[in-house]
Amino acid sequence: MRAGLPNVFDSHFHLDRTSKKIWKQESGYTVEDLLKYSFSRNVDQKPASKVNVVGGVIIYSEPKTYPDVNFSIEGPWKVAVGVHPKHFDTLTVERSIVLKQLLQHPKVVALGECGLDRTIPVSKWSRQDEVFKRMLHLARADQPLVLHLRGPNGDMYGQDVHARCRELMEIICNPSQMIHVHCFKGTVEMVELWLRKFPRTYFGVTAAVQSFDDAQIAGLRAIPRDRLLLETDSPYFPPGRAEINTPAYIGDVGAYVISHLDLRPSELYQMTLENGLALYGARD
Repeated sequence: MRAGLPNVFDSHFHLDRTSKKIWKQESGYTVEDLLKYSFSRNVDQKPASKVNVVGGVIIYSEPKTYPDVNFSIEGPWKVAVGVHPKHFDTLTVERSIVLKQLLQHPKVVALGECGLDRTIPVSKWSRQDEVFKRMLHLARADQPLVLHLRGPNGDMYGQDVHARCRELMEIICNPSQMIHVHCFKGTVEMVELWLRKFPRTYFGVTAAVQSFDDAQIAGLRAIPRDRLLLETDSPYFPPGRAEINTPAYIGDVGAYVISHLDLRPSELYQMTLENGLALYGARD
């Protein structure tokens, strides 16, 4: 940890997928390896906004790359385990058993990501819904549910898929369910609807904010300050000309977000750190 730098929390990143992008294999590397890589001679565009990444949530959302049920991890990192909606058909009976076991692990603090992704063929939507409902039946009010919600190609906001998600959740989940709407790109109305139906909803924002239109910027500004999270979603959404995103770029995500909010960078970093710890638990 470097003195004088702000402390920041990356609320959503993929260790397995990022490792595969960098080193061509999904296991055997740590979050610390990702952080070091981004400042190595192998990287042309290093993080512009240097910060201390003091915590974050590692997402395992592909059943085939779940960690061992007795895994151990060093450092302040938490883990979420779920089924990405594009990988719903890989949730075998065996992998379902492993998922349930992992949800009891002391380092696993959330169920997810899971949800609905309508970029797949329409013929598969009903099956995707069924697998998502299975995930919702595993949800606990005291454990955050991490949602991936994406409409069909060309749908900028995903209003229909968000509405379908809430419809299913209102049937299955308790209104007190803690929720992390991952990679939020929605409007003011969508923020208000989530908070009305599920008051314990948080909204994660990635470097995709660079391409937000006016309605999405208004949606970002409508997120209550105590419900905003920063996330890299690494390896996706690399900022600027970076080739591969890692948690080391979480400060750059914050810089993009701060350009649309009436906050100082230090205020944003501290606020989203506190929000991340409030949702996912204090550091060990």
